[in-house]
Amino acid sequence: MKKFALFPLPQVVILPGMMMPLRFFEDRYLQLIEMVMKGEVHEFVMSRMLLRDEMDYHLSPDFEKVGCRVRVTHHRKASDGTHEVMVCGEERVTLIEGEPGDDRLYRIVDAESHPFTETGFSEWFKKWRSEIVTRLKGVPAIDELFEESDHGDLSDRRFLNILTSMLVQDAEVLQQCLEEDEPDHQMRMIEDWLLI
Repeated sequence: MKKFALFPLPQVVILPGMMMPLRFFEDRYLQLIEMVMKGEVHEFVMSRMLLRDEMDYHLSPDFEKVGCRVRVTHHRKASDGTHEVMVCGEERVTLIEGEPGDDRLYRIVDAESHPFTETGFSEWFKKWRSEIVTRLKGVPAIDELFEESDHGDLSDRRFLNILTSMLVQDAEVLQQCLEEDEPDHQMRMIEDWLLI
């Protein structure tokens, strides 16, 4: 188990393989990104924030216990002091509340790798993928994803996660996909959401 800075966001879920732009502007998260960028490894964990009410956001809100370790791929500090960051989801992790820091405004959590299984991709997946390719052909980002996958550059799971993040916009459904171990179940969740 390793310790990571936690960046919780309401209604935001990132899956392994997914790219996401972020903007840091609150004091606690400015402190977080500055600490992350000083380190050798520019990583932190993200998890969906669970809010009961508006006050939760400003205190110490609860968060989903399954999140994603992310890597900073691009960083720029703006003239107004905010930070613009692009992150890539690296791996699914199980999170445990860490210890509070003395002079730290953000939270540190213990994170344990919780890799997706790469087995269990059925013949149904191949058929489903073929149907999706036909339906979404002509969408540039989707065409590029399928081409990369066809060349063997993506595992089936990473392909499924990236496709999910491109198609599904509901944070609760994305969280269920992040927590799901069975690829067939994840595909069915996507279909249910899209009503394909």
